Amino acid sequence: MTLPIHPGNLPLRPGLAGVLLAAALALPVSSAAEVPPELAPPDAVRHFLEDHCLSCHDTTAKGGLNLEDLAFSADEALHAAWVRVHDRVLAGEMPPPEKPRPAAGEKEAFVAALSRHLEAQHRQSRGATLRRLNRTEYQNTLHDAFGAWVDVRAILPEDPVVHGFDNLGTALGLSESQFQRYLDAAGLAIDDLRTATPALDGKAAAYSLPNHRIGSSKPGPLRGSEREKIWLERPDGAIVLFNGASHISADIRDFRAPAHGTYAVRIEGYAYQSREPVRAVLRGGHFNSPGAYPPVVGLLEYGTQPRTVEVRTFLRAGSQLRIVPELALNHKLMQDQGPAGYDGPGLAIGRIEIQGPLDAASPVPGQKLFFGPLLETARPTRGRRPLLEASSTRPSQDAATILADFASAAFRRPVSSQETAPFLALFEKESASGEPFTSALRTACSAILCSPQFLFLIEPPGPLDDHALASRLAYFLHRGPPDEPLRRLAAQGRLRQPAVLRQETERLLRDPKSARFITDFTDAWLNLRDIEFTTPDPRLYPEFNASLQESMLRETRAFFHELIAANLPASNIVRSDFAMLNGRLAQHYGIPGVEGAEIRRVRLPLDSPRGGVLSQAGVLKVSANGVNTSPVIRGVFVLERILGIYPSPPPPGTPGIEPDIRGATTLQEMLIKHRESPQCQSCHTLIDPPGFALEQFDVIGGWRERFRTLGEGEKVPGSLNGRPIAYRLHQPVHTAATLRDGTPFEGYRDFQDALLRQPLPVHQSLTTKLLTFATGRPMGFSDRSEIEAIARQNLQRGGVRDLLHAIVQSRIFQEK
Repeated sequence: MTLPIHPGNLPLRPGLAGVLLAAALALPVSSAAEVPPELAPPDAVRHFLEDHCLSCHDTTAKGGLNLEDLAFSADEALHAAWVRVHDRVLAGEMPPPEKPRPAAGEKEAFVAALSRHLEAQHRQSRGATLRRLNRTEYQNTLHDAFGAWVDVRAILPEDPVVHGFDNLGTALGLSESQFQRYLDAAGLAIDDLRTATPALDGKAAAYSLPNHRIGSSKPGPLRGSEREKIWLERPDGAIVLFNGASHISADIRDFRAPAHGTYAVRIEGYAYQSREPVRAVLRGGHFNSPGAYPPVVGLLEYGTQPRTVEVRTFLRAGSQLRIVPELALNHKLMQDQGPAGYDGPGLAIGRIEIQGPLDAASPVPGQKLFFGPLLETARPTRGRRPLLEASSTRPSQDAATILADFASAAFRRPVSSQETAPFLALFEKESASGEPFTSALRTACSAILCSPQFLFLIEPPGPLDDHALASRLAYFLHRGPPDEPLRRLAAQGRLRQPAVLRQETERLLRDPKSARFITDFTDAWLNLRDIEFTTPDPRLYPEFNASLQESMLRETRAFFHELIAANLPASNIVRSDFAMLNGRLAQHYGIPGVEGAEIRRVRLPLDSPRGGVLSQAGVLKVSANGVNTSPVIRGVFVLERILGIYPSPPPPGTPGIEPDIRGATTLQEMLIKHRESPQCQSCHTLIDPPGFALEQFDVIGGWRERFRTLGEGEKVPGSLNGRPIAYRLHQPVHTAATLRDGTPFEGYRDFQDALLRQPLPVHQSLTTKLLTFATGRPMGFSDRSEIEAIARQNLQRGGVRDLLHAIVQSRIFQEK
């Protein structure tokens, strides 16, 4: 890997460009050239191919693969091709059943010889790539190390995703345009540190809804501009909301977050004219532009008795809050009767109290690092955004001290004067050109935040030293840089001691920052980052709303957290006797007795199809397209995400399978016909059965016996959200299938039983995913034996927390 940066193409001042580019281009980022380009195949491999493979897999490639000319090269694609050959022979899939069988011991000799070669090849190449911090890690590092809140997602491009992961070093390059954006982000981070913020007492303050838009309290029709006034003020002072439309949602009046941080928002409310709970979402962010819909930061649910719900959420400075009820308004009745005469349900909001930021620190760590001993004398500039300025009577000496500390925090380890010399020289050059002390220091510190030592995790091939191990552990479990205890142990040379490393792993898991790991890992492992990629058709799925979608995310993250916190076996991924639910999800799943917006552990009825990961609504939503489900897409999802099996892509020109949404033909019938093609049969006998098992669940994870359609079918009586149900019920769902090993199943629970009878693949897959996420590299052939050993040990005794400890203690984790 090389860094594609060219000095002449970057719009930087020559001094800054020179320092950064020289550092980037001098960094040894790859040792791939040391890997032999091609090796001769071992005799046992060559003889086996000649006797059993080349009759179909010769230069004619009539078997779909030319083994005669397939080189034994370190090239990634060629290596992967030989791995597939190894695996198919080992599994007995090749030679095919109709061909003569290898003699006794011949297959074993072939597999052993090829395995030794592939292990050596992968072991030599696996430490060849450096890993750049992805956007999330970069943002977390700016905050954790310096206290800077910079929304780099608005600045930096999206990171490439490979097999679900966006932190793999092989995909995280650095282009010229990215380099310039990193420089922009670094400048914004420094300015954020310099921002003079007023002292905050953190006390709670009372707020209310904007009652100037409340409709008349008198019954009667609405006229003219009154048609937008569909709020009602109650005698107890509560404001009743009847609709969640964006132009009628309730902004919390006069509140703007005074600083970045965590806030406690307490909202009193009750269900008005409704025996059923009334739900709402709390959105937080900037609502300046028309149609702006910032993210959901809290879930609200109220019964008939007044209660106060507390939401704790991070808000950026200037953020506003908006309450959006999830209610269906009968517009005609509202217009005819007015708010006071309307007899439909509403949400009554009473006292609102907001406290925060709860975690504000003054000064932030980065201010101390940036100004050093000069912080006490720093003074704000004038203007709309006052920035702290400092002056020095001995600028070079002060700058040298400041840059050493700043670089040590940025590089996540001690630094030498030789390492900081280029940045000090840049400071002095800026000062000589007439730049004030703070401005010159800003340039030098921005250069540090764009240097390879900051942007990349520097891990030379071989065993990690203590500082590299501290960074790997921190970016794994906290998604950010090592904290002071980790760095102190690394400096003492004690972190590699197994007992110390276990103690620190446990400490990081107990820390609230481990929630970042749970979010980022489940986003990658189960593709939850794509939860908003599709919007279910409201005619087919009128019950879907923002509250349900947010609950979906929280369910899966809470479930994985519970597996870790309670150290539950990984087999719970397939089936568990509990689910993490709130009132909204319980209603969606048909589980009685659960109320409130808080996600908590709920024991499931014995006959419930819920429990485990695959029946969770969020997982089922991201594996569907918003209109219909596909056994192929869901089958591939199960194989890759749960079992760690990666089917070969379809041959070029193979047409896709799309269901007839009018219900004229079932997708199962179409796929059975599709499998009649010899070139499709081998993969679809593997892919389709898991997908058929999940056909029992619809696009949003609801249980179904028949498909919904907008065409012909049985009409569904009643209404939902105040409107007649538009969809109809058509053909029944068929979920019976046969796994590739010949195991038949009749439905989803039978499929779960089949997976639980052979649980090792689930443990191996989870181990592989966690190690991939932890190391920032794909697991390869030389990692297989250790992964299997970890998984087998965890299967025999241990839970998911034990698995995390085993991973951190592994050779794979502790080596580049």
